[in-house]
Amino acid sequence: MVSATPVANYTQSFATLQDLFANATNTHYVVNDISRVTLTAEIAQRIGAVAGKEWLLVTGVRWTERGGSPIAYVESYVPAEFEATIETFWHVRLPFYAMLEDASGQSIIEVLQDIRATEMPRRVSNAFGLAEASMSLQLLRRYVTRQGTLIASVNWHRADQFTYQMSLHRRVEG
Repeated sequence: MVSATPVANYTQSFATLQDLFANATNTHYVVNDISRVTLTAEIAQRIGAVAGKEWLLVTGVRWTERGGSPIAYVESYVPAEFEATIETFWHVRLPFYAMLEDASGQSIIEVLQDIRATEMPRRVSNAFGLAEASMSLQLLRRYVTRQGTLIASVNWHRADQFTYQMSLHRRVEG
């Protein structure tokens, strides 16, 4: 029997940066690698940066809890000037954007988010124990200050276990 309403194992719903902060502190994140990358034209365009510039790429997996189930494979792009701050990412539980805000003295004024369905490349599907090209919901979040993108994170979620909820309210005019 096939259900008309699939069961979601993980649901995200955010209205504020504080909601994002709570998600980061209520789950468990493990950094797998920190490396230098030169941005391709495609990546630069997606994250609001300049192609050919060197940035840092932090990859890791977000888990429901320590020893729990994987929620997301995460690739975070950070300007190379924050290398000293990024080295602390190995051992912290705070959201990366909050640490970069403190280190830069810049305030995040908006978070832009794109959600798309796409196939997982091997590096992502391996993190979930799935076959290459399994479907995912990919969330790209760009944390923007007046100076530009402070951090951009690509979060890959299993399409069969992820629901994104959004609630829109009508503003009642006086």
